[in-house]
Order: sequence, then structure tokens, then C-alpha cells
Amino acid sequence: MAKLAKPTDTKKVAAVKKTSNIQKADTNDTKKKPLQFMVSEEFHKEFKSYAVEQGMKMNELFDAMYQEYRAKH
Repeated sequence: MAKLAKPTDTKKVAAVKKTSNIQKADTNDTKKKPLQFMVSEEFHKEFKSYAVEQGMKMNELFDAMYQEYRAKH
């Protein structure tokens, strides 16, 4: 699996974090359990890249996506 390099331009990272319209769910105080399922390598790479662009961890992005889906359905 390819490793993503950490951004060297911290100003750009801060700008990405400030402009992101994705809201992180506040789940720091809740007990965590693993949720495992298989996805293609290409999907994983794209998902991880998008999470990094948004200044989020992959699980935070997944949780935000799920909350958004639940709110609309």
C-alpha cells in the first residue's frame, strides 16, 4: 500500500481545514469498535486522499458521511 507523505506546507493544510464543509462528529468520548469491510484498492486510495485533503482521519470522514446520509434519508 502506498504511503501518503505528510504535507510540508502547513499554511496550505490549515487553509484546507478551514475551508472544509464536512463537519467532524464529536465522538471522542464514546467507546469505539472496529468496523471492517473490503473495498477496492482504488477506492481506498481515493478515500484516504480525500480524508487527508479535508484534514480528517478516515474514520472521521466515514462517520461524517454516515451522519449526513442519515440526516437526508
